[in-house]
Amino acid sequence: MDAELIRRLETLAGLSCAPDEREALSHDLRGIVAFAERLAAFVEAEAPDDDLADPPRAVAGCVREDRPRPSLPRDEALSGAADTDGDHVLTPPLRAGGGR
Repeated sequence: MDAELIRRLETLAGLSCAPDEREALSHDLRGIVAFAERLAAFVEAEAPDDDLADPPRAVAGCVREDRPRPSLPRDEALSGAADTDGDHVLTPPLRAGGGR
């Protein structure tokens, strides 16, 4: 992870990192990428090509069949929300700039 990539990620995420935080972030991201590469190599080595096309069906009995069922009544679904307008959950406004 070079410094330019870390700066671009900061911008995309709306973050502002100190230089030592950038180095820690770079270290963590290198670990994440290395893990993803090992995982991809494992999947390629262990899973037949047919399994990769449709992963949920690759493990029989692992995924339940989707069955439509009634949803919660609106009042019950909204009962756990901190604030509502009667029909929707209300959340605090997001601050411009997306940061601290």
